[in-house]
Amino acid sequence: MKPCPRCGATGSIAIEPILASRPAGTYSIAGVQTKIAAEQKWALTCAACHLRIVGHLENASYDEDQLSFTDGHFVADGPPDLT
Repeated sequence: MKPCPRCGATGSIAIEPILASRPAGTYSIAGVQTKIAAEQKWALTCAACHLRIVGHLENASYDEDQLSFTDGHFVADGPPDLT
């Protein structure tokens, strides 16, 4: 298990799917009503210090039997705030 990059706790890190909205003006959807576009992202969270970093997975493989990732890595969308 990897330790939390902020507090160093082990066993407290989770990666979970989230639905994140895209910033206004970065997409085009026809129509008169205001609309919001969303995409699936992943959040790396720590139960010990409440760290939350949004990003995506690269080359991820998930084992359904073990309920865990067996390959790949998490990439933050921006520089994480570890303070």
